[in-house]
Amino acid sequence: MKFSGKDLGYQATRRAVQKSLERLKVDKLDSVLIHKPRCWEGACNKEPEGTWQESWKALEEFYDAGIIDKAIGICDVHSKQMLEELLSQRIKPHIIQNWMDPLHQDTAMRKKIQESGILYQAYSSLGTQWHHHRGHSKNPVTNHPTLMQIAEAHGADVGQVVVNWATTRHGISVLPASTNPVRQEGNLFHSFRFVLTEEELDAIDALDGKVPRVEETNEVAVVFKNEEGKIDVYWVDQKGTEVHVGSISAGNELHLNSHHGHTFRFKDQSSGSSSEYADITIEKSNGKNQVHIISPDDEDEL
Repeated sequence: MKFSGKDLGYQATRRAVQKSLERLKVDKLDSVLIHKPRCWEGACNKEPEGTWQESWKALEEFYDAGIIDKAIGICDVHSKQMLEELLSQRIKPHIIQNWMDPLHQDTAMRKKIQESGILYQAYSSLGTQWHHHRGHSKNPVTNHPTLMQIAEAHGADVGQVVVNWATTRHGISVLPASTNPVRQEGNLFHSFRFVLTEEELDAIDALDGKVPRVEETNEVAVVFKNEEGKIDVYWVDQKGTEVHVGSISAGNELHLNSHHGHTFRFKDQSSGSSSEYADITIEKSNGKNQVHIISPDDEDEL
């Protein structure tokens, strides 16, 4: 089970887990993961009650009680700072779920996670992130010539090659989603009916970061820098609804992938007021990588 960012917070997480138990008509769950450590654009229809740290305490209590039977975990851990904070918890994660595929192997973070004795679990391992969220008109993993050639040599498909490579070469768990029963069976069983050669494994490893060029998109990588106080950051949708996407303490940053035309609002945590800060609307013409400094005097750097 995974619960979304809108259910972050101690009590909200307890309610989410209890609701799942009732819906499934069981008295325990094998594993529960926090879907993301914060809300993100378009994902939450309400502001979360609390933080992932507060949710973690609730998961620890469920694990102590045996209601979560085997594992607690979290998705999208991309910074060394967050990993260190997770490792400092009373019960460290059993599972961390990150995006990994042959073109995006998450090598540095994956090794840190595995060296910490945590199961690294890959999502979007067959390349769906590129197709659905990164602007590629077709999936660059399932259509990659190297992977297609290796698959043909073994009478397999690319998905089976990727599952074999990820599990046998790198010792990770994968989550290849499919609603097709034939593909489900192939991923589960046929992925392990052949042996990839060392040359083939090396060839797949060498694909990391070699993503085909994509047509122009409206995506922009944004960094918000906060110089003083503690600020809540909200994405404002077309209806004017504010969706909380993160908080920034003094001297820290918030990194987001956003899009041209998206508007963000900033509120002082101590006063709950946004009057000190101007909204920022992302303009693609300012570049694909933008830095905005949030300060009470409305100064803004691009």
